[in-house]
Amino acid sequence: MARQILNKSIKVGGIDIFYREAGDRKNPSLLLLHGFPTSSVMFKNLMIALSDRFYLVAPDYPDLDLVLFQAEIDLNIRSGIYRQILINLLMR
Repeated sequence: MARQILNKSIKVGGIDIFYREAGDRKNPSLLLLHGFPTSSVMFKNLMIALSDRFYLVAPDYPDLDLVLFQAEIDLNIRSGIYRQILINLLMR
């Protein structure tokens, strides 16, 4: 089986979320979360290496309005948005 990474997107709360996916869904799942300000591209080599044994999903955070990244905005707003993204990716 060819090891490949698929580039996909899913709409969550009206926001298009880009993610990378590799491996067979029948295998154990790994959710790869990157930090800020990196992206899922940092996992490409890892995903290729592990895709024969795992089902891997690496989402990118949405390009939200920069206001959400200002310190005075409640962290619960951001964490709520990210929580919904992850739930939607895992439950699809």
